[in-house]
Amino acid sequence: MSPSTAPVSGASQSGASQAGPHSASPPGGPFRDDDPAAVERAGDALAALAAPYAPRAVVSRGDTADVLLAHVVARTLGVRRHVVVADLGRLIVEDLPPGTRAVLVTGGAPDGELGSLVRAVTSHGGEVAAVCSLTPPSGRAAHPEGVEVAHPGGVS
Repeated sequence: MSPSTAPVSGASQSGASQAGPHSASPPGGPFRDDDPAAVERAGDALAALAAPYAPRAVVSRGDTADVLLAHVVARTLGVRRHVVVADLGRLIVEDLPPGTRAVLVTGGAPDGELGSLVRAVTSHGGEVAAVCSLTPPSGRAAHPEGVEVAHPGGVS
């Protein structure tokens, strides 16, 4: 398996944001899912982005990098982590109670599938407070109405 990499700008080594809820100082180095220290730094950066949204859950796709990041974010925020899985061609969120306010966490740019991930959460009665990503979406990425995409460079 080849490690996922993404540029990291995020929280300081302690995980605390220095410049407000949507920007932070870079912890240094690219994100690699085969480097536990890098996963912790990146997860701390995403947790700093997610905290102002007051989520009660963290949701991610099922790929290794996103699950690792979501684990760190959920642990840091003291909330449960849930995974979006495909079941008979339909995306579902495992064990998400209705009415749960969640943030979606991703290491890569949330292009293309953002709408389907948001629908997976809302179809289970959940609410998506924001998407927290290590990288900003491209200019052509569709944003579901009312959902911010927070990344270390700001909010899209």
